[in-house]
Amino acid sequence: MNLDLSLFERLVEIVKAPHITLSTQRRMRPEIAAIVGDALYPSLKNHSSVLGFPNIRGMKHNVLFYNHSQHEKKMPRDDQSVKVNEHEVKMVIGLVKYLLKQVRYNLFVRIRFFIILS
Repeated sequence: MNLDLSLFERLVEIVKAPHITLSTQRRMRPEIAAIVGDALYPSLKNHSSVLGFPNIRGMKHNVLFYNHSQHEKKMPRDDQSVKVNEHEVKMVIGLVKYLLKQVRYNLFVRIRFFIILS
């Protein structure tokens, strides 16, 4: 059995299950769609509704890649498969707080971020 293939890929490639491939995406910024599209959806097109997204205030680019060398730690639980990277958590919380200071978000967005960060 080829464990390099996902269950979906096995269904499509081996079992020949019928499938439909996404042709137009309506949620992601075009910059993000280009990253996943090249690898997963070579003919993916952006819907016109995502083409006018404003640039993210306070950021040089609309997509951020963050590289670090901090290792994950195992959580003290019975299930040893649970891991956490506290460095990444702190970085994401700091980034979200920074972005919230850059622009006035509506009340709904502020409440959602508050719940996530609490």
